[in-house]
Amino acid sequence: MRNTLSCFAALGFLIFVRTSPPQAAKESKMMKAHRPVSNKEGNASKLFQTISRLMSGFEWLQVYTILVFLLLFPLWALYQGMDFGAFITSCLGLLLNWFILSGNGKWLNTRLYLLRFMYIEHSIILLITIYYIAKPLQGGWKKDLHHPFQKTVVKIFTPRPDMLLAWTEKGETFQWNLQEERWDAFSEVPLRFSGWAVAYDPLRDWMVFGLHDSDRLNVYQYQNSRWKGLLCPKGQVRDLVVQGEYLFALIHHRLHKRSTRISAWKTIRCGGYCSGIAGSRFGREPYLFATGQRWLESNDGGHRWRDITPSQEIFISGARAALGNQGTRYAYSGGFFQGHLLVAPPRQAFRRHPTPASDIRTLIVHPEDDQTIWIGTWGQGVYTSKDAGKTWAGLGLRGVEIRHLAYFQDALYAGSSNLVFNRGLYRLSLLSAPTHPSTLLRVAPRQTTPLTKSLRSDTLRSIGTPLPKGRP
Repeated sequence: MRNTLSCFAALGFLIFVRTSPPQAAKESKMMKAHRPVSNKEGNASKLFQTISRLMSGFEWLQVYTILVFLLLFPLWALYQGMDFGAFITSCLGLLLNWFILSGNGKWLNTRLYLLRFMYIEHSIILLITIYYIAKPLQGGWKKDLHHPFQKTVVKIFTPRPDMLLAWTEKGETFQWNLQEERWDAFSEVPLRFSGWAVAYDPLRDWMVFGLHDSDRLNVYQYQNSRWKGLLCPKGQVRDLVVQGEYLFALIHHRLHKRSTRISAWKTIRCGGYCSGIAGSRFGREPYLFATGQRWLESNDGGHRWRDITPSQEIFISGARAALGNQGTRYAYSGGFFQGHLLVAPPRQAFRRHPTPASDIRTLIVHPEDDQTIWIGTWGQGVYTSKDAGKTWAGLGLRGVEIRHLAYFQDALYAGSSNLVFNRGLYRLSLLSAPTHPSTLLRVAPRQTTPLTKSLRSDTLRSIGTPLPKGRP
């Protein structure tokens, strides 16, 4: 998305600077040579002169825009790992500089030194970007050469300790074969499957798949090797969590709950919105952690909730949730300029920890060690921490826009969401992976006392009549 916005912004700027104020000034002088013959023509002449003066002053706005956009944006895009955005803006910058220096922009003759400097800058950035795009992977990462993963967006999931699933934007789903070490197609996935979220139900031996924008979930039943459809509130499924007999679905910033015995969905009130949900997995004690306008936790499968929203001083708006199997809670968010991470061990308050990059897109926790975490960023690489986010080490993979990470069999998998370059699936063996200490300074975390308001089950409300079961 950011690369696409870069393209449109650069193109719009190129059209913006095409206006030439001296031409308007020249026409204004020609109009002054003719005396108006009527009041109507005189008013039109004054209006035209006013517009000409405004356009002449508009030149300074154009110059400032050149300074801010063409001079700084390619550098910022390159620093953020947005190789495609830096490539596009550098190419358009070179085109604009050539247009002005070729004689069409003589109204900027007094600023030729600046234009020539930008011409050199864009040429250097373009060469650096091409180098980053063409250079081989570093840090031990290897790109999966399986044909469906070559030129597509890949999402990666580990719904079970012995299962690794990969989904492509074309709707194809594959499962890693441990015995033969290859990818196999996953059991004739329905055409409506989009793979935005996956959860495994150990009690019924079901695999639940969330869709991008639909009114149902697809469920694969291992007992009879058949697909089943579950109607649900319509919207994009962001997260799925199974706790006992209950299925929790985060759909369009609303948290919904459904029992396998009752076909009705209920909404859990997390304030105005819910941005993340995480639950214990792999046979651990039941625990749920939800983030949003309020942060909630539950130890009984979602029957009773407790408000653990941190103080406003360290509260993160729109935070995503992650949970370790020993109960450590992680809340994180990322943006253009700053990333945020809050960590809370079991029965302790949240503490703010530093982040090695700003645009954090995903965070996963080691299934056996809550202190070991990995984060994937939007072009700034992959980082790991062995002490729950107090210090960080870089693992490489710069320039890859990572939306999904997965840990499986002592290896780290990263799914790319790049617009053009570096698309596909990447793998890093953690047994021999080199790490590079981050230049981030260690920051003393601050602590806050959370609220402990109990929320009874009457905070749940039904969103409709019982929904019948169906098949895709």
